[in-house]
Amino acid sequence: MRNIVLGIVVVCFMMMTAAAYGEYRNDGHIEANVKTLKATKQCPNCDLKKVDLTKTDLSGANMSGADLLRSDFQNANLTGANLSGAKLYNANFNLANLTKANLTNTNMQKANLWKANLSEANLSEADLSEATLADTNLRGANLTNANLSEANLSNANLKGADLRGAQLSKVNLKGANLEKAKLAGLNLSGADLKGENLREAELWKVNLQNANLSGAKLSGAQMNLANLSDANLSNADISNASLLGANLQNANLNGANLSGAKLSNAIWTDGRKCAALGSIGVCK
Repeated sequence: MRNIVLGIVVVCFMMMTAAAYGEYRNDGHIEANVKTLKATKQCPNCDLKKVDLTKTDLSGANMSGADLLRSDFQNANLTGANLSGAKLYNANFNLANLTKANLTNTNMQKANLWKANLSEANLSEADLSEATLADTNLRGANLTNANLSEANLSNANLKGADLRGAQLSKVNLKGANLEKAKLAGLNLSGADLKGENLREAELWKVNLQNANLSGAKLSGAQMNLANLSDANLSNADISNASLLGANLQNANLNGANLSGAKLSNAIWTDGRKCAALGSIGVCK
């Protein structure tokens, strides 16, 4: 019996030693990859999990396809870096500079990008679900077909950003700047866009049914064929906007500014169709 117990103890000890040695070897491998990255700025498909790259200059670096799970890039310079296809789950990019970075097809679920600079970055097809992008600069960024479900974009600058095809379920856009943003064809039904800046935004065929747009700034916005039925547009500035063929049935337009708005063939709040000619600022 004692021999059996002793045998079990020996086997367990060997297994623990092997596991510890394997972890040591793995850590050494990652450390070598970090040295290579810092020296050459080239480490595609590398294992870089949980590494500390805070305040590191990685401008123009190639980390495409790399595993960067939970890595820390706070205050790092990643201007023009290639991170396409990288695994960035729960990575920290707070205050990082990612201007013109390539982040296509990345997994950035639950990533932290507070006050990061992502201006003109390419985030097409990226998974940013539950990511923190509060106060982030996304001016001119490409977010086509990105997954932003449950992401926090409060106070983010999305001026001129392209969000066509993006998933925006339960996204927080409170205080975000959406001026000239490309939002055509998106489903924003029930969205809370109260007081938001959507000046000259592209909103063709957008579903804004039952959305809260009270006090929103929509002057010059392109809303042709948009669904605004049951939406709250009270006190919104819709001046000089284009609403050709839009559906405004049961919408609340109390106090809204419609001066110069094009309403040809739109469905008015009472269900009647506005005249093709002369419906500018009013539904005729």
